[in-house]
Amino acid sequence: MRAYLTQLLAQRREQLNTGAPLDDVFSRLLKSHFDDSIGFADERIITNMMGTLVGGIETTWAAIVQLHEQLFKRPKILKEPIDAAYSNDDHLMYRYCWEALRFNSINPFVVRQSRTDYRIAKGSLRAATMKAGSTLLISTRSAMRDGLKLPAPSSFAIDRQQSVYMHLGYGMHTCLGDEISHIQVPEIVRRILQIRGVRPAAEIDYAGGPFPERYPITYDTAA
Repeated sequence: MRAYLTQLLAQRREQLNTGAPLDDVFSRLLKSHFDDSIGFADERIITNMMGTLVGGIETTWAAIVQLHEQLFKRPKILKEPIDAAYSNDDHLMYRYCWEALRFNSINPFVVRQSRTDYRIAKGSLRAATMKAGSTLLISTRSAMRDGLKLPAPSSFAIDRQQSVYMHLGYGMHTCLGDEISHIQVPEIVRRILQIRGVRPAAEIDYAGGPFPERYPITYDTAA
């Protein structure tokens, strides 16, 4: 993907320089002027386009599929998000989606490299030193189920603090599609839950990869 976008960037820039009326996301980035202090050069444009493509497709469908799976596993709770879907309560729909996703999150961990020696949880019994150069797997999935921070972490509850949910990162590492996902995912889920008698027809098929490739669902046909 990087090789393709590197070649495309050169072609697209030449088209723009000749006055081609291009107005897609890639072209808009190339037409934008960023201060040097931001460091938004060609390589960063390419990286952002790659993230947009992956985040806008694979991670979105992973979230939709995996949170549906968790709702379908809880028939006693399922009626509540279905009612929310019919009431068109966007905020309530969002809360059901993000809580369901907590039980099978789209990013079980993120990979980081320690630049310096760093003491985690200093002063506690679980303190540990990460050596400089160490590769770390930071488990956001585990953090969202941490019984030391969350009351009843194994229970389904839609009244949790927003800070509990780390599906889209945090701070400077927040997902580029954060604001879009907050609207897009619940809206798609709402439309699916409005289908009469919707239910899974089989388990999620990951086809050996990290993202769902197939998740058959069925529904009741009209009488």
